[in-house]
Amino acid sequence: MGASTPEGRLAIRRQLQQQMLEERRALERQVAEEDRLATQALGRLKTMHQRPQTDRKDLLETHDHAMRQWDKRQGIVGPTGSEGMFPWFNTPHDPNFEKYQQFGYQHDMQATDAYKQYQDGTSDNRGRGPGGNANDQDTRRVDYNAANRNSAVQGMLIIRRGGTLEEALAATRQTFKNFGFTVQPRY
Repeated sequence: MGASTPEGRLAIRRQLQQQMLEERRALERQVAEEDRLATQALGRLKTMHQRPQTDRKDLLETHDHAMRQWDKRQGIVGPTGSEGMFPWFNTPHDPNFEKYQQFGYQHDMQATDAYKQYQDGTSDNRGRGPGGNANDQDTRRVDYNAANRNSAVQGMLIIRRGGTLEEALAATRQTFKNFGFTVQPRY
């Protein structure tokens, strides 16, 4: 029964169909396993990051945003509302998703804390920005934006290169401090 006979072509077609079916089933099993692992990671993240015991509305809002994102099976890495710009950090099926989200949560809380200092004028940025006047709102804004971006990039590089969350958060805390903002190591 060769490929030149109708029976041969039918046999080849059935064999290909069987092979495609087996490949599809294997892919479905793989996706189901990835989905199971993603669900577990999201559950651990929500358990790990309990609502802070604080009356600061800004920190509570940042926490609640993370919980809403995770409920929707989405990540939190990136500017609030623009997390889609960083799909490689926010894909629940990525094997490093949980590490990225742990860092993103803590960094978001640090940035929220620093932002309040910027708004209140309580940062100790000693005029590092343009103009050299720490009492100037524009200087504090430039310092806050630089501290937020630089610390996010620095911390994520540490995580991506195999560093620990503690190492990344120590680096981000130091970066914020260098710009005159006092943030906690963890929230």
